[in-house]
Formats: sequence, C-alpha cells, structure tokens
Amino acid sequence: MPAHVTVLYPFVRLDRLDEAGLHYLRNLFGRIAAPELEFRGFGTFEEVLWLALTDASAVITLTELVVERWPETPPYGGLYPSIVPHLTIAAGPGAEHLSHVRHDVARHLPIRSRPGYVHLLELRDRWQTVERFSFRK
Repeated sequence: MPAHVTVLYPFVRLDRLDEAGLHYLRNLFGRIAAPELEFRGFGTFEEVLWLALTDASAVITLTELVVERWPETPPYGGLYPSIVPHLTIAAGPGAEHLSHVRHDVARHLPIRSRPGYVHLLELRDRWQTVERFSFRK
C-alpha cells in the first residue's frame, strides 16, 4: 500500500456502496479545499511507528463528515476513543527496527504535502483504488 493518511477505516463494504453514496463522496470532497498536511514528529502504537500531523484537524473533520453520512462505520471500528490521523512508516516486532527507521526519517522532517485526491481502496489480492475523489481546485 502506498503511503497514505486514512480518512476512515473500516468503511462500508463496496457491494453496499451505491451510486448515491459515491455521489455524496464526490460532492463532499469536491467542496473542500485540499488540506495542507505537515509532518514534524512521530507517534507509536504497539509495534507501529508513524508520522504525526502538526495539525490533524482537517483530516479529523473529513473523517467526521464521512461518519456523519455512514454512522455505522466508526473510525477503527469504534475500538479507540479518538481519531488519530497518521502516516504509518514502519510496523512489526522489534524496537530496534523502529528506532532505526525513526532515526533515518527524522532527518527529512518536516514533510509537507497537499493531496489532490481521496482514494477509495479495496483489498483484493492487494489494495487497489476503486474510486478517486478530487478536492476542490
């Protein structure tokens, strides 16, 4: 899977996402200017190292807007009390491995990005883009 910041996972099964749902997403993202993302630091979950957004509010807002339309799909399946947008850079056992990655990536910070799209992905034999929604130009 390419580097990404997740808006919402898990999402509705694609066989249950009709044209009205796709239309909603096209309009939603098409009304919103692409957020300016900046990564300056790190965070960790168990055996996961990730880049932290300096200001995650834009991604949190996107997540909340999608959940507002599909309340049956809470972020992370409702397992965690808060939304933590992040960019995973390493995962797996071994603190030494994560420490090494952290050291290598730190010299490239800050990293800034302005995404042009939100991708709807589906796991088949690998993650594949099913639909791409443009932000407002």
